Amino acid sequence: MKPIIIVGLPRTGSTFLQYLLAQDPNSRHIRLWEINIPIPPPREATYTTDPRIILVEKGLGSAKVVDSNYMEGLRQHHNVSGPAVEEELLVLYHSKKILLFYFIISIFCWKK
Repeated sequence: MKPIIIVGLPRTGSTFLQYLLAQDPNSRHIRLWEINIPIPPPREATYTTDPRIILVEKGLGSAKVVDSNYMEGLRQHHNVSGPAVEEELLVLYHSKKILLFYFIISIFCWKK
């Protein structure tokens, strides 16, 4: 199957479309735990029980250090958990380019 690339501006339904397409059992989509701890590659036999899922869940709890309401606000728009389907934008995390993305978004939100 050829990859499907979803591109959209914030709040246009691109995340909803990704979650909808992920419901197809014949599709392959990336999960939050895979983005955060990608090596070694996941194995089909342990894909839903990989111990990295628990590590990512614990890591999500550390967001409270930055802002005690951060995760609650984020969960209003996204299913945030280790095994959840996630947007590939977070792959940029490993290259540190995501810091620029969040910096630009924070400026945009600040000006509101």
